[in-house]
Amino acid sequence: VRAQMCIRDRYQQARPQAKILFVAHRVELVRQFSASISASTRTEHSPTSATVQSAPSLSAHSKQDLLIIDEAHRRDSLDLIGSWTGQVLGLTATPFRMHLGRCVPLTEFQEMVIAATPLQLEKYGFLSPLKLLGPPLPPQAMGYLRKTKREGFEEIMEAMMGRADVIADVVETWAAAGPRPTILFAPMVKVAKEFASQF
Repeated sequence: VRAQMCIRDRYQQARPQAKILFVAHRVELVRQFSASISASTRTEHSPTSATVQSAPSLSAHSKQDLLIIDEAHRRDSLDLIGSWTGQVLGLTATPFRMHLGRCVPLTEFQEMVIAATPLQLEKYGFLSPLKLLGPPLPPQAMGYLRKTKREGFEEIMEAMMGRADVIADVVETWAAAGPRPTILFAPMVKVAKEFASQF
């Protein structure tokens, strides 16, 4: 939300009468942005916020000069760009999308601005240094991966990361390091629930 507010301030400094629409794919993010607007000085030119799903109907009834899209790498966000006539600014920490199991750049945008790299964020204390540990994959798992290379990325990740031996290895590695506050990111909701049941 802080980034969106900064963009809003700078854009409206240059164009005080500009109308801005902020969209996100989750209602919680829209509410956060709306609360930030309410906490600041609200005027007739204050930005409007909506979910990605409801944005097309809003754009049809009011002309917006700038569209700010959060999580701009998502397919539903990219589909919104094609029907928009004003300027579009996409925000994402993942400037690519998955297509047939491969990462491809976001060609829907004319230019990409990198605000900070992971190494820069780590250098200035915004990210913690990482130590990467990879669970061992037996030969049969690698064979399965090669066999399923034409399937979708999500299906592959679910099949690989949801394996009982992989989950057990992650849990055992965590336990060996000693109990500590931990955040676990999983590729799929189903896999995340499997991990949660084992911890």
